Amino acid sequence: SNCEVVDALIEQRSDNVKLRAEIVSVKISLESERQRQRKGALIICGLPQNKPVDAEQVYKNICKKLKIDPSSTSAPTPTYKISKVENKSVGEQRLEMSNLGIERSTLIMKKYREERKKKIALTAADVMEGGDSKPLYINESLTGYYQLLFKMARDMRRNGQLKFVWTSGGVLFVRKEEKGKIFQVKHQNDLERFK
Repeated sequence: SNCEVVDALIEQRSDNVKLRAEIVSVKISLESERQRQRKGALIICGLPQNKPVDAEQVYKNICKKLKIDPSSTSAPTPTYKISKVENKSVGEQRLEMSNLGIERSTLIMKKYREERKKKIALTAADVMEGGDSKPLYINESLTGYYQLLFKMARDMRRNGQLKFVWTSGGVLFVRKEEKGKIFQVKHQNDLERFK
C-alpha cells in the first residue's frame, strides 16, 4: 500500500542521513590524523624562484632573525623539502621544514607573528644569499583538506562573515566577532553556521 511505500522511503532517507553523518565523521577522523602527522612542520613561502636554496642555512637564518636558538636538545634534527610553485599569480620556491618539534615550531610561529604585528617583514634577503626584498611568509604545513578549509574560511573573512581565521598546531579556528566565541573547524559543515 501507499503507506508502506512512504514508510519505507522515510526509513531509507533516515538511513541515508545517518550514513552521511558517519561518512563525515570518518573523513574528519582520517583528515585529523593526517594533519596530526604533520604537527610541527612549517612552510616558508616566497623564496626566489631561480636561486639555489640552502635549506639548513635558511632555517638557521630565520632562527637568527627571530632570535631563536636553532639547535634544540628536545627536538630531532629538522628535515627539509624544497618545491617550486608556478601558476598565474606566483612563481616561487617553498621550503617545508619537518621534524622541528612542537615547541620549536610553535616558538617560530609566535615570534614570526609578533614581528608581523610590528610591521617588520621577514624577507628572502634576510635568510639567503642573493635573496630579494620581497616578504617571506611562514605558515603551518596543512594537508590539502585543511588548506581548502582554511581558504574557505579566509574567503568568508574577506566577505565579512568572519572576523578572525587562524591555525594553531595544525588546527583551524574561527571567530565571528572581536570578543566572540572561538570555533574549531573540522569540516566545511562547521563553516555553514556563519553564512
